[in-house]
Amino acid sequence: MAGVVRPTAVLYTDLTGFPSPAARVPGSSGGVPGDLRELLRAKFQEFHGEEARTVGDAFLVEFSSAVDAVRCAVEIQGALRAVNRGRPSARRLSLQIGVHVGTLLRSGWDVAGEAVDVVGWI
Repeated sequence: MAGVVRPTAVLYTDLTGFPSPAARVPGSSGGVPGDLRELLRAKFQEFHGEEARTVGDAFLVEFSSAVDAVRCAVEIQGALRAVNRGRPSARRLSLQIGVHVGTLLRSGWDVAGEAVDVVGWI
């Protein structure tokens, strides 16, 4: 894989237990519900993250600063708590988030490297 290798911080998000029948959004085809997808992407942008890859309900986001990646994760957790406050327990969303610092190789849409391998993306 030819491409650019650089040290980076990677934030990985993945919905857990979704889509369960109770959490599905009417008219949705699976993956992240639209309002949560918008919330995540707004937080990624706010903290200068760049989506490296998105598959289904998982995001792999690159940050030039580990501090920004961790601050983004904390903000996402707080925002998700607020979203869940208004939902019945059977419809609450659970998101796992991991942050890792390492190298990342990007070549087009493909990503590889120690930062990716740790989160089990490939």
